[in-house]
Amino acid sequence: MSRSTTIPLLIASFAADGEATQRAAIERLRALGPAAVTALRSALESPQVRVRAWAAEALGALGAHSAVRDLAAATRDPAMSVRLHALRGLVALRARTTARAIRALLDDPSGGVRVNAIDACADLALRAAGPRLIAALADEKWYVRQRAAVALGVLRIGAAAPALRRSSDDQRLAVRIAAADACAALEARPRRPRP
Repeated sequence: MSRSTTIPLLIASFAADGEATQRAAIERLRALGPAAVTALRSALESPQVRVRAWAAEALGALGAHSAVRDLAAATRDPAMSVRLHALRGLVALRARTTARAIRALLDDPSGGVRVNAIDACADLALRAAGPRLIAALADEKWYVRQRAAVALGVLRIGAAAPALRRSSDDQRLAVRIAAADACAALEARPRRPRP
């Protein structure tokens, strides 16, 4: 089978249920290299949510830096799964140039997307997200609050100390533990010598 027929068939398989088929298709697309990138970028416009979502993740897996803008745009897709997979694609690309798109997802309606955006901020060392991560300590979802505390500790955002201390009274044990660990990380922060 030629690349011109193989690539569309692999992309069409993104619509299948589950995840195994999609992961296998991504591996085959990776083997096909740059020839698949153009088709994957087009697939971001598919009417099928699963195709758009997995195309976004595949672009990250293929290292398609030419698609960074397309992935940033996909973080505003109406479908939560597309936003989540686009975020994963950006993180796979280590695309710091899309920090604004990642930070915007900290306000996403989906708690799952917010958690992944928080993790992306920590993973990509997006310290500019500090104020939004501090605000996330008051999120309605306990798991978002917990991940925000972890990220603030990882990033060592000193301004978060008062909010983290308040979080030590959170109703959820996981949040209290994460806040305490983050406070400890801030206290262990090496001090810069004064000039």
